[in-house]
Amino acid sequence: MQEFVSYYASKVGVLRIAANHETLTSVVFVNHSNDNDVLPSDLTHECQKQLEAYFSKKLKKFDLPLANSNTLYQHAVRQQMVDTYYGTTTTYQAIAKNINPEHPGPRAVGNVCNKNPFHIIVPCHRVLASNGKLTGYAAGIEKKQWLLAHEQ
Repeated sequence: MQEFVSYYASKVGVLRIAANHETLTSVVFVNHSNDNDVLPSDLTHECQKQLEAYFSKKLKKFDLPLANSNTLYQHAVRQQMVDTYYGTTTTYQAIAKNINPEHPGPRAVGNVCNKNPFHIIVPCHRVLASNGKLTGYAAGIEKKQWLLAHEQ
């Protein structure tokens, strides 16, 4: 299947946007753009527009078709992150309890967050440790801090 790629230079770093014909397959921070990699599509362009609106504080929730998660658990965690409103936070423990009150597993939630292929779009930066501390963010704690401050 053909992959379409574009880049978005945000205020906090460069995002690589990848899509197939129907869905976004990833939106992740990278060190720099690669001009040899660019093959945009309507969907990658729409993602860029929504990212621009987010960074201009005009968009609080993304409306983009995302590739499915590999497992039902990953999907459930991703949905909990999407349901965490702009400007608010949740915890790994709270997500774990919402998904399975009998066997909450905050580390499993953390693992899903760490492998989130949709930085900012699926807002894993809004997930904190139970004590409120910033922990783990695949793109780096500095970006997590910046994104949380941006949403205040």
